[in-house]
Amino acid sequence: MRRNLIPQALLALLTVLTIGAVVLSVRAVPDAATEAVHSATAATFGSPAGSHSVSLTLESNVSAGQGAGTLTQILRITYVAPDTMTVYRASAPAANLGPVAASKIAGTLKGYAAVTGGPTPWTGTGSQFRRTESLAPFSLRVYQKKALPGTVTESVTVKDGYLVSIHFTVVVDNQNSAVGETYRIISIGGKPVAAVAP
Repeated sequence: MRRNLIPQALLALLTVLTIGAVVLSVRAVPDAATEAVHSATAATFGSPAGSHSVSLTLESNVSAGQGAGTLTQILRITYVAPDTMTVYRASAPAANLGPVAASKIAGTLKGYAAVTGGPTPWTGTGSQFRRTESLAPFSLRVYQKKALPGTVTESVTVKDGYLVSIHFTVVVDNQNSAVGETYRIISIGGKPVAAVAP
């Protein structure tokens, strides 16, 4: 009887280990929505970020609460790979803000691409995807800075495997203010977004 207990114990252990491995592998595979967003981000900004040219507008909105109004600024950023980035202010008063220092270009592009990263899964189908995550990991990932407790609501539009727009709204806990940013992709690799996909 004792001779038969050992194979049975090994069989039970192998069964548990196999089930555990299956569960871990399922958890490690990103869902379709998250994979679509991450793939579109890499196609848009390059992998690594900055490996091809990209042009976009960046609209920033700061709201100080009900009745306080909203401050809006629109920038147009043109990046020509591998090392030239120019910023124009499209909102009034319009102005050429000049080139971005070469030493800061890589970090700027990584910050744009990092908005859609992180472990929080995306949901949605077709071209529209969204998610909500905590502000602390978002701020560390995108800005490399610590932040107060809060939430970030994000949405993206994907077309033909590329990002068309990225929008996020930051709300800090126990504060009436909100900060929103919208990236609208104009061109990728020198081609308008509508003409990028073959």
